[in-house]
Amino acid sequence: MIQPWLQDQWRSITQALQTESTRLPTGLMFLGSRGLGKFDLGLETARMMLCASPITESTATAGACGRCSACRMFSDGMHPDFHLLTTEAFATNLSQSISLTASRYHESTDSAKAPRKPRQVISVNAVRNLIQNLATHSHQGGARVVLIAPATDLNVNAANALLKILEEPPGDTRFILICSARDSVPATILSRVMCVEIARPDFDVSVRWLIENGVRESDAEELLTLSAEAPMTALAYHQRNLLEQTRGWQRLLEKLITSKILPVSMAANIESESTGDFLLWLERLLCDAVAARFGRRESTLLVTDGENVIADNDSLCHWLISRPLWDIIDKLQYYRRYQQRAVDEQLFVEDVLIAVWQKI
Repeated sequence: MIQPWLQDQWRSITQALQTESTRLPTGLMFLGSRGLGKFDLGLETARMMLCASPITESTATAGACGRCSACRMFSDGMHPDFHLLTTEAFATNLSQSISLTASRYHESTDSAKAPRKPRQVISVNAVRNLIQNLATHSHQGGARVVLIAPATDLNVNAANALLKILEEPPGDTRFILICSARDSVPATILSRVMCVEIARPDFDVSVRWLIENGVRESDAEELLTLSAEAPMTALAYHQRNLLEQTRGWQRLLEKLITSKILPVSMAANIESESTGDFLLWLERLLCDAVAARFGRRESTLLVTDGENVIADNDSLCHWLISRPLWDIIDKLQYYRRYQQRAVDEQLFVEDVLIAVWQKI
């Protein structure tokens, strides 16, 4: 499904596919913040490229027909000419059929061994398997489409292995890459694709969309602020009841800076499955505190329309704004950038909270 704020990009893509498919480059990269629907846009583009009878009569309804054998195979996750490279962690959030497509390039696990965490990188072995599969002819006699998401999760060897085939794709092969940070992708890959920028929608547009999807208006604005104005991330937060969790974290943080609780005790109160959300929330909170310290007054986690939104706690806001927080922010950003490495999340949370506590 194409979201309202992506209609302009979708219109450009469908018009290019309707007139002459060669007008689209062999490599596309959808570039923008997380939570804007870039993956869905890439998925629908791939679906239309593979469709035997795409709808072209009207720009408003253009897209895959949904009825031909290619569309049915695509929906079932069984289309042999659609290749999806993604991380195991990313695939856990996909529908069952799309996750099935992605699993073709995931390493099999030994059921006799203890369960492991889903991997957060696209390995060089996955790219090598892709190159081997693309060396054969198209199964359906038409286009082949490779969707790589997120491209930022290609490890160094995987990115290098991809270069040659990205520059000279075999046959009628198209590449679609999804990226949330331009500087996290090698320049050699960027030079081989056409970047399509995806901007954040207007705040009011996002609020209306959230309300249409069952979010209360009173929560919609707070969710958007929490998600850095990414509407799909905001909706995911709503579905996971993250607002209530952040209020609990705020209360714990207030206790920490008033020495009513120790860092290790606070870390023990953060549920293991919420560690990533907590670290991202803390990073945004501290970044907003730094921005407020230098005079920014627009909507943030600290201030919305002039009102304190952190449990109406002026002492917490004052403490955050008055402290030098750069070192902690650097630590959090480094973790987010390299979280695929072996890191004990519980120990990392304790380390960050000790650093906050030491600012008292």
